[in-house]
Amino acid sequence: MKSTKSVLWAGIALAISVSVLAQVRTVATRGVGVAPITRDVDSARRVALMMAQRDAVERAVGAEVRVEAIPSDELTRVVTTTSGKLKYKVTNEDVQPKLVIVEIEAEVEVPADLEAKYPRLLQEETTGYQALVQKTPAGEINWRDGYLTARGVGKLKGGDEKARLEARRAAQLDAYAQALRMISGMNLDGDETVEARLKKAPTAEYTLRGLVQGAEITAERTPEPGSYEVTIKVQLRGLKGLQRAFTEGQRKSDGPPARAAEPEITGLVVDLRGLGAIPSVFPEIVDPDGKVLYNADMVDPAALMERGAAAWVTGAPESTEGKGAWAPGVLRVAALGVYPVLLPRAPWASPWTSLVAQAAPTRVVLRQGPRPTTVSATTASGPNRTRIVVSAAAAGKVRSAQSGALRQGRVVIITDSMIGGTEGRALPVIRLGAAR
Repeated sequence: MKSTKSVLWAGIALAISVSVLAQVRTVATRGVGVAPITRDVDSARRVALMMAQRDAVERAVGAEVRVEAIPSDELTRVVTTTSGKLKYKVTNEDVQPKLVIVEIEAEVEVPADLEAKYPRLLQEETTGYQALVQKTPAGEINWRDGYLTARGVGKLKGGDEKARLEARRAAQLDAYAQALRMISGMNLDGDETVEARLKKAPTAEYTLRGLVQGAEITAERTPEPGSYEVTIKVQLRGLKGLQRAFTEGQRKSDGPPARAAEPEITGLVVDLRGLGAIPSVFPEIVDPDGKVLYNADMVDPAALMERGAAAWVTGAPESTEGKGAWAPGVLRVAALGVYPVLLPRAPWASPWTSLVAQAAPTRVVLRQGPRPTTVSATTASGPNRTRIVVSAAAAGKVRSAQSGALRQGRVVIITDSMIGGTEGRALPVIRLGAAR
């Protein structure tokens, strides 16, 4: 009998242990923290380490669930709780005249209930148009998909592993500096570049530096003897996107006054071709009197984090090869009304005027949805030529989508392809890990 009870209790204990273990998922990740030196280096180091721990937890949680869907207070609770029992090691520490940067590698235990409550996004979002890509000597900015790539080069002074690691680190630092240079010349909104905003909000620079230094390394190579090249990818949106540096801690408005939304409107498409418009992180649409019809403050914070304020594209349709299934009723639209609304493909329809609904394992949905409204842009105004002015008639169409599609950031802007770089607006090269 005792033997039977022992086996029974052992089984119960094992079941409890398995149940407890099943409540967490361990994720290996890294974290980067940046803190200004306001009192002394040790205090800044502690703050930077704390920020690196938070960064590691956010990355781990984001790898398992849709962080954008988690309410900010709940995410803060999870991050704070998890950071307190984090297993980590410091892999790099840079002390500069005005700030400290700490990098860590960590093992994060992600609560399983988060995965059950906030599952991953099971569909891919696209626009149906080719991406607007802005090229620079050191990389490029993809304004549709929301990321930039930057290349850095380091000198390779030998053939051993130590020399390779030193060259790799130098190339990383150069890539970070190149990315910061590209970012600083970007239009933030209709009035300011990122550079101008950083001068007024220096604390945003620390967040921005952490996001850049935490960027993913996408390629490494030795393009020629004596050099080592690293390419990094910096997200513009999402939890680890640069727009976070300019929205974190800001109270979002509740958007426009509540009104009956027109259910058939699923998004907004604006055609800016021929107006000399320059893309921005937070575009703004105004009526002829300058009254704001759409900006980032009108977008739900979770939607803004997930997809950004708008996708910038060219007029060319995107290839559907390997993309899975387009949602039925895809629209090929232009604000000036030059192109017809797209319908499911008919025998007489050309590829230029329609997209095909195809059966495939991966579901691809349009950012603007199957029934967007279209508007005519009359001018690209403002210091940065990125404030979109529409006619009075078009303004009414925009207002009809304010409390629905626009609240979710379902905006696509068509403009001309870009040649060249960032209009010459760039900060001096900033090398993270080196004196400024």
